[in-house]
Amino acid sequence: MKILDRYVTLTFLSTFGLVSLFMLGVFVVLNVFSEMDDLLDARVELAAAGRTVPGVLLEYYAVSIPFFLLRLLPFITLISATIALIRLMRGNEITPMIVAGRSPFRVVLPIFITAGLVTLGMIAMQEWAVPGMAKSRTGLTLLVKGNLEGELDDVPPLIDGSGNTWSSDLYYPVKKMMRNVVVLRYHDPASGRHLGTLVAETATWRDDGPGGAGWYPENGKLYPVEGSADFGRIIDLDPTEPLRTDITAKELELEIQRDSRDAGMMQSISEAARMVELYPELPRQSVAFHSLFTWPLANLLLIMLGMPLLFRMGERNMFAGVGLSMGICALYFAVDRMFLDLGGRGAMNPAFAAWIPIVLSVSIIVTLRE
Repeated sequence: MKILDRYVTLTFLSTFGLVSLFMLGVFVVLNVFSEMDDLLDARVELAAAGRTVPGVLLEYYAVSIPFFLLRLLPFITLISATIALIRLMRGNEITPMIVAGRSPFRVVLPIFITAGLVTLGMIAMQEWAVPGMAKSRTGLTLLVKGNLEGELDDVPPLIDGSGNTWSSDLYYPVKKMMRNVVVLRYHDPASGRHLGTLVAETATWRDDGPGGAGWYPENGKLYPVEGSADFGRIIDLDPTEPLRTDITAKELELEIQRDSRDAGMMQSISEAARMVELYPELPRQSVAFHSLFTWPLANLLLIMLGMPLLFRMGERNMFAGVGLSMGICALYFAVDRMFLDLGGRGAMNPAFAAWIPIVLSVSIIVTLRE
């Protein structure tokens, strides 16, 4: 790496580190204040469970920082690049580079390359780090909210590979347990024959159960269909045998997360693709899948949009430059959210909606270079 490239890269990286710490710190402080009332209300219950408020907070933010970073990195990158460029301008270090024969694009090329590496890091974090932390974060979020049992009451019905629709009133992600499980028209997965109505007080997911991985019922019963040989009697389900369905705890948790704005941030690409395959009729899931690609790309496109504007303006005022960057970030975020919401509601094609902000950004970048 040439001396000038190394110098520009180090200037950007030092700024990137400081901006990251500052923005993460502000984000965490604001989040702590929003959650503190719930935690303080639950401190007696936490103490009875052997937990402390500081301990729960430390655990929660330890697994939440990757989620925060994924949200903030496109903005951190652009603001860091803006500050680094203004520092170089104010030190009269850009002009000598241009006089020496470098074009403005060549001067900031190390920043673009570094931003590209950050984009690859976002994809790697999304694919391998974040999904593994999603379950721990869900349980800790419930603790932070003071919900020690961890029940979620927004549990959607799920259709398995045999066409059976499984519904439950509550789900406990910490225990991996569904409560009040009902399948109104239960069909035998092997023969496809309608057997009746299946109910269970609870069904708990076990990876190492006596019958293999699956949902193990407690007080499970089958009410045979009218006209069958067993009609009129209740069949007790064996609690040592898993319920016959291909729905997993992970798929259930992903489906619960599906309607949240962070759905795309909590899945790997393979998990999101699997959910699209299972539920092609759900546009929000398709939007979440495409956002796994569009959000990291925004990290690179935003500085490709912001740097030409700064060069054209010759802006050396730090506050004005940062204000411009924040305006670009806010505008992109607003446009991105608007189209994701439209795609998620089915008002337009989900893939088209997810990629419109990227296409618009590329169009503006091409226009600025002409």
